[in-house]
Amino acid sequence: MIDGRPQFEQKRVDILLGVDLVQLAAKHQITDAMVVAGDSDFLPAIEVAKQEGVVVHLYHGAKPHNELYHCCDERHRIDAAFVDAIRRTK
Repeated sequence: MIDGRPQFEQKRVDILLGVDLVQLAAKHQITDAMVVAGDSDFLPAIEVAKQEGVVVHLYHGAKPHNELYHCCDERHRIDAAFVDAIRRTK
């Protein structure tokens, strides 16, 4: 606690999500995966999922990691127009 307020930390979240992706792909429980990322942390899990036939859709900001960008099957940039389009569908 800091100043009487709880402090929250994210620990190993990327690896836990990567493990989930690999398990679901290996058990053929998914056909597509949507990954929101910009760095290369998910590359090993994405590569395994693709080997299992999963189509990987990357949702990213302005400058995603080059290898991540090229590894994924489909790419969608999250920008103001993307967010506005989501808002209009509600």
